Amino acid sequence: YDPEKSALVIPPGYRDGTEGSKAIRLKRIMDGQGLYVSMGDVPATANYRDTIAHRAVYKIFPGRMPNLYLEKIDDKWYYSAETMERLDEMYSSTFPYGVDKLVDILPAHESQKYFGLNLWQWIGLPILFVLAFIIYWIARWIGIPMVSLLRRLILHKFKLTRDEIQKLVHLIGLLTAVRLVQIFIPALQLPVRLAEFLIIIFHIFQAAIMIYAGFKLVAIIQRYLSKVVESTESKMDDQLLPIFTRTLKIIIVVMGLVYILRLFNVNVAAIIAGLSL
Repeated sequence: YDPEKSALVIPPGYRDGTEGSKAIRLKRIMDGQGLYVSMGDVPATANYRDTIAHRAVYKIFPGRMPNLYLEKIDDKWYYSAETMERLDEMYSSTFPYGVDKLVDILPAHESQKYFGLNLWQWIGLPILFVLAFIIYWIARWIGIPMVSLLRRLILHKFKLTRDEIQKLVHLIGLLTAVRLVQIFIPALQLPVRLAEFLIIIFHIFQAAIMIYAGFKLVAIIQRYLSKVVESTESKMDDQLLPIFTRTLKIIIVVMGLVYILRLFNVNVAAIIAGLSL
């Protein structure tokens, strides 16, 4: 990787002597997010125009990072003005909670590698997963009294069972552990293909947890509304309740699928636009 060559893609209006630093940050964002640029997908023509935006722009990762794209200026391709304006925002999003300071400290490259990884990366991966396991149990330990308190103050009408509380706390623990892994994987500066694999796996796992939690929430709402419906004389309520809960489940699944499709850089907006024609 040559920062000086990469800096040539920084647009003229954003060249203030820190182009190399900006190029390095853009590379770290892509590597940290596990975003691999496949040259086979890059348009071969210099006169490429985006069919959705109807202008000379090329979105490298339309699903996962739509704000990072190229635009044509005076017959040359540069990072877009929006990309440069949002560079700090994208960097903070990739390395939140001070993780960017950790990235600056850890060595990105070492001459001695073992099966494609530096020694500190081999040490960092198991430490990260052990920390996630510990965080899971801490979240469960904290979550039990919190959920019990919410049950007494707010959720008493839904009459949550002990089993439902245990499952809810379990999901809170899993989501907390997954989030920890998602935050710190970019800091390990893994090879982009490995980072891509791990990030996608954990995001799919997160989506599956959210869908499962959504279904459980719908079941609790359905149980509560069933008792309300039983107290009414109208038969219309009995017919509408199953349709309502089924619609909620479909919405949850669709939202989960859209989230997963974006992980694979599928331009969901383009698909929706195509279906609407």
